[in-house]
Amino acid sequence: NALSKKELSFAGCEEPVVQSGKTSVEDIPLLIEKKSACVQWRVQPVGNIALTSVQSGKAVTPANNSASAGATIEQDEWNSSATQQGLDAQQWKFVHAEQGYYHVHSKANPKLCLAVMNKSIVPGTGVELAECGDTHSQWLVDYLHDGTVKIANRKSTLPLDLANCGVADHTSFAQGHWFNTPCQKFQLKPIN
Repeated sequence: NALSKKELSFAGCEEPVVQSGKTSVEDIPLLIEKKSACVQWRVQPVGNIALTSVQSGKAVTPANNSASAGATIEQDEWNSSATQQGLDAQQWKFVHAEQGYYHVHSKANPKLCLAVMNKSIVPGTGVELAECGDTHSQWLVDYLHDGTVKIANRKSTLPLDLANCGVADHTSFAQGHWFNTPCQKFQLKPIN
């Protein structure tokens, strides 16, 4: 609530008991504030979406409008006059994975998703089109107070980041530490 600053919560909600489990060297400490289950909600993007960088206003696009696995992800001008494959390459579909995360599927090749290269947790690692399924291809959409979104990788917990805050076409995307800059914020624009 804007006035009270309280989150929407279920009435009479009781927190579930946390079950302890095995930990792995692959486990990443969560740097994201953990919210109670009683106040967890999400708004799911539906249909085909254009992801645009707040920094440049350009669309998240596979290099050369490719629909192939391994294509690096970069920004490019929105190209509504492109060939059908080129236009489809700039469109994404958010498909529920689990626990509030999404696979971000390419419309040009629905078998492929945005994923961190080499399943890395290292800041600065690039993003590419890859097979969907593993946690390196799952993303959390965090709606920010200014109407934009932060898109964070599930495995690394690092957000999608525009390299060097570039505004030129073909500037690549990678994962990076959260600095709350326009280079890490996106707009989700539905495609009719």
